[in-house]
Amino acid sequence: MKKNFSNRYIFIYITVLVIVIALVLSLAATLLQQRQDDNRKIEKMQSILRSAGIESSVENAMLLYQKYVTEELYDEHPVYVTQIDNGRIYIFPLRGKGLWGPVWGFIALKEDMNTVVGITLDHKGETPGLGAQITTAEFQNQFRGKKIFDDRGNFVSITLVKGGAGNFSGNRKHAVDAISGGTLTSNGVTEMLFSNLLMYEPFMKERLDRLAAPDTVTKQDTAEEVTPAYRQYRSDTVDKPQTPSAFITDTPKKSVRQQSVPEQEQQQQTSPVSAADTFQKMPEQPVPQQQSNDSQQSDPEKQDVYLDTAAEVSETGDTGQTTSKKENSRKRRSNKKQVQADEE
Repeated sequence: MKKNFSNRYIFIYITVLVIVIALVLSLAATLLQQRQDDNRKIEKMQSILRSAGIESSVENAMLLYQKYVTEELYDEHPVYVTQIDNGRIYIFPLRGKGLWGPVWGFIALKEDMNTVVGITLDHKGETPGLGAQITTAEFQNQFRGKKIFDDRGNFVSITLVKGGAGNFSGNRKHAVDAISGGTLTSNGVTEMLFSNLLMYEPFMKERLDRLAAPDTVTKQDTAEEVTPAYRQYRSDTVDKPQTPSAFITDTPKKSVRQQSVPEQEQQQQTSPVSAADTFQKMPEQPVPQQQSNDSQQSDPEKQDVYLDTAAEVSETGDTGQTTSKKENSRKRRSNKKQVQADEE
């Protein structure tokens, strides 16, 4: 017997089925999220270790990473450092764009910040058999021993050359073979190497300066500070032990009223004198004064002249006319001479 289902029944059935499937998928993704994150971390650790020449497996990757690798930051960009028998190795992350999607990896340099120890590359969607060959060991092994700086110390990176490194116009130590049939992926890897390593160039030169002067440079110093003048500054200030008197205490200063007289005198002797204080403490110059009446009376001739001068400005007649100043002066002098002659 054939069953007929109504449209309402079909709609409800499909809705419930979709909801159940969505809940199952969501629950599975939530439960497996931690495991997926752990797998990505382990894969990243393996890539970092392999670029430095350290082989690992899924089981021991975390243990080897914690043993050999330390993480640093340069301008918010990560740098991974390993310490093995051959010396210190610096590992820099790489990220770029291929033909069909992103490409990424890690490149390891020796302590000279120039020689390549190894490289690991991966991709998201490059063409299998062509661009996807960047993940093969055969392609990655040709980077070992290559240089990213020329003989003059200029950054040149490493170029993937179409047709082989023999066709490179420059020094072959800065070139590797490109992928046959994967030109666009090869160009993406070349651009990725140049842009990412160029970003770390100041960090590389800074570490080279620290390596050249390990006794005078601390971890917080920068490449610009590694100069003879800075070394002299450190020897005079930073590296010189400070005495207890050099530190600032929280003892409050006494006010002028609270200080005793000896303390005030000592403070005046030790405190610096400003220009305004010097001006206020200058001795006052004596103001010139007019001669006193006693000095005027000691000299009769000068007294007559003084009286004549006073008469010139003050004496006036009843008629409003000024008395002759010269005539009065001559009369006084003649009368005085006459008196002196009579006495003799």
